[in-house]
Amino acid sequence: MLRAIAEEITRERDLSRLLDLIAQRALALVEGAGGYLCLWNDADQVLVPQAWTRWQEWIPQHRLRLNEGLAGTVAARREGLIVNDYRHWPAASRPVLEHTRVTAAMAEPLVYRDSLVGVIVVDTEEGGRRFTREDRNALSLLASHAAIAIENARLHLAAAHKGEELGALLRATHSVMAGMSLQHTLEVIASEAARIAHCEHVKLLLMDRDAQVLRIGVLRGLATPDGFPLPVGTGLSGTVAQRGQPLYIADTQNDPRSLLAAFDRAVGLRTYLGLPIKVRDEILGVLTFNTSEPRQYTASELAYLASFADQAALAIESARLHEAANRRAERLTTLNTLNRTLTTTTEPAQVAQQILAALEVLIPGSVARLWLWDSRQPDVLRLATSAGLRDPAATQALAVRPTEGLVGLALTTRQAVASSDLMTDPRFVHKSWAEAEGLRSSVTLPLVCGDQVHGVLAVSTRVRHEFDAEEVELLWSFAAQAAIALENARLFAELKRAYEELSRAQDELVRSEKLRALGEMAASIAHDLNNILAAILGQTDLLRLRASGLPVHEALNRLELAATDAAEVVRRLQDFSRQQANQPLAPVDLAATVREVLEITRPRWEDDPQQRGVVIEARLTLADLPPVLGHAHEIREALTNLILNAVDAMPHGGTLTIAARERVATGGKAPKRRHATTGGRQGAGVDGRVVELSVADTGVGMTAEVRQRIFDPFFTTKGTKGSGLGLSVVYGIMQRHGGKIDVVSRTDQGTTFTLRFRVAAGAVAAPSQSAGSRALRPRRILLIDDDPTVRQAMVELLQEVGHSVVAAEGGAEGLAHLGQSRVDLVITDLGMPGMTGWEVARAVKLVTSHPPVVLLTGWGEHPASHSEHAGLVDRILGKPVRLDELLATIRDLTRSTDEPGDALS
Repeated sequence: MLRAIAEEITRERDLSRLLDLIAQRALALVEGAGGYLCLWNDADQVLVPQAWTRWQEWIPQHRLRLNEGLAGTVAARREGLIVNDYRHWPAASRPVLEHTRVTAAMAEPLVYRDSLVGVIVVDTEEGGRRFTREDRNALSLLASHAAIAIENARLHLAAAHKGEELGALLRATHSVMAGMSLQHTLEVIASEAARIAHCEHVKLLLMDRDAQVLRIGVLRGLATPDGFPLPVGTGLSGTVAQRGQPLYIADTQNDPRSLLAAFDRAVGLRTYLGLPIKVRDEILGVLTFNTSEPRQYTASELAYLASFADQAALAIESARLHEAANRRAERLTTLNTLNRTLTTTTEPAQVAQQILAALEVLIPGSVARLWLWDSRQPDVLRLATSAGLRDPAATQALAVRPTEGLVGLALTTRQAVASSDLMTDPRFVHKSWAEAEGLRSSVTLPLVCGDQVHGVLAVSTRVRHEFDAEEVELLWSFAAQAAIALENARLFAELKRAYEELSRAQDELVRSEKLRALGEMAASIAHDLNNILAAILGQTDLLRLRASGLPVHEALNRLELAATDAAEVVRRLQDFSRQQANQPLAPVDLAATVREVLEITRPRWEDDPQQRGVVIEARLTLADLPPVLGHAHEIREALTNLILNAVDAMPHGGTLTIAARERVATGGKAPKRRHATTGGRQGAGVDGRVVELSVADTGVGMTAEVRQRIFDPFFTTKGTKGSGLGLSVVYGIMQRHGGKIDVVSRTDQGTTFTLRFRVAAGAVAAPSQSAGSRALRPRRILLIDDDPTVRQAMVELLQEVGHSVVAAEGGAEGLAHLGQSRVDLVITDLGMPGMTGWEVARAVKLVTSHPPVVLLTGWGEHPASHSEHAGLVDRILGKPVRLDELLATIRDLTRSTDEPGDALS
């Protein structure tokens, strides 16, 4: 049986299976109840259980030193021992007594060539069982064969390890030659290191030469510990990197040099082995091994692992060179890509963003800033755009002059300016900002195209970095192409703006011509209509005066309302065609005007919707506004039109927002806007300042097609409910005010109209005191009009209120009357055959008494009244003129002729 056992254990080469087999065969050989086998750990001077047949709950931790327990005693004596009364044996092991019922035991040392290999123990728990001399002899023979078999298995294992080491080294060498990416190479190195060292916990740390720190490349079997990046010279791995020598620590949890002692205690790590990864005395990193069990490394193991670390260094260096070559290729590709953008990208903002995006490829992890000339301050460079900043908003206030800082130095010298430490560089002027951003090093390059410097490109890093000649040369090439791209984009933008200005000018010319033609047609029609309406309203006022007490006033009111509405339509036809204001623009309180209009239109935006169960909320936001140049009544009309349009656009309710603010005038044009630039008379305005008034609704909005035509006369989307003149009138009003009107609209999102008025230089005039309704003595009035109907109606009306009227159907006849008798006032029509109203007024001024002249016109207020005919007439009244307006004019112009007592009582 012993021979068969000896042959069986001799054939087994796997050490773990061999130890189990020896323990089992020893038990069978001496008919024991249980047993275990310990191997001697020479480094720790302890016996460590490696195979057992029972007691697996506690036996693996049962380590014995020499002379401890039965196994320790046998190991110290190097001879076998039988203990048949184990429970009363003085050297009995306490754990065995506590955990088992062993009554007898026998042990034999495993010795090979005078070297202790281990101990084999067999025991029994049967009270009557006793081990004999024959049992010990049999176990001793088995122990001799077992010691030889164990040593052979160890030699086999060592040879296998050597083979694995060679295989790992070959694989590492293959990694060097394969040209893999750096990260993949690091993963392969860590994986192979863990396998050949039989260690689960491996770290591969890489040296950052610029920052002089170790950064984590790969972690295996570990969470990321605190303390990284690790400065060179600190901690265990920092010491390895600084000295370039291996370092072994048997107890990292209590070693004062370890910065990760708390981490090691938390995860149960005990030992540390750190190997430098270096090529030609240059440290590339550190390879570390951590174990949770006590472990000693033999000299051969350290030599083998050091050889592996050398191969790893070659692999890392090769991968870095490979990535550097790829990076250079990527940089050249980026330069070519940027060159193509010169013809594919023409928007300046897009070009700037592409420049910064390309820099991320050229200098990974960099912070890029593009400085361009400030359009408002020609001698200042401002940060136009940036990439990689933590707080981009903080850069909005940054500005430099050509003589300041690194930016100014690059600008004036037209050379690249590098700084490896911004915090200590006296040439750098934004230290507090750079410190907040964590910037350390920088290179600044001027963007030169031809003889012009268009700006400056600054590239910074958050770690200390020395920009080498290759990087600077690459950035120079990049900056040259970036300058060309920016110059092309600038030229294209200027061309685009010129084209847009030309297009707007053409649109304005077409619109003006259209308005002029329509105005001429409307004026001709309006003249005839106004004469007819003047006669109707005059007769209405006359009948009202003569029919006092008769039941006809309701009918006269309806007739008056119809004629007034017709007169309003005629006036609107005249208004939208007028190109200039008829009266000088004056300061207007815009805030008060807006409030008046909002109150006037309240029935339309509040009362009417509420009756339909709809709510329109009006919001008013008016800042402290200066006076604007304009005519209050025209501004009221424009605002009324816009508010009513907004109400119509919100049939289901919504929000009407009116806001105004003062701002600096700009000539730009926002995208997707229809922009109407209006001319007009220039008043006493403040240069460069405007008040921007917006009327916004949350209604149905407009399509792009509708938005293009909204200012065209007679264009309407309201069907028969709209005349198509409202926005045309608003446009005309803004044109006469020398202002601008913009509209932004999106379908189902609402519309915003923005009116821009020039700021007035003076204050708003106080309202004039009215003379009231004081009655005057009758006046002698000369009335000249070629239309008999209008003439007769006005004669009767003026006579009815007590004035004396001399009527003439033409200018010559009227002047003849003027030469025969004195008159207090001359009222003349403008458009008459033979002699116009202007010619009559000029002749009247030659008369000694030169009475005041009132000009009546059905053509609307003629702009010529402010040019060559200025001063010829004292008042211009548009037909049809109302009785109250006519009487007030007579009173105002003839008041100076009153003498005390002239007033009628």
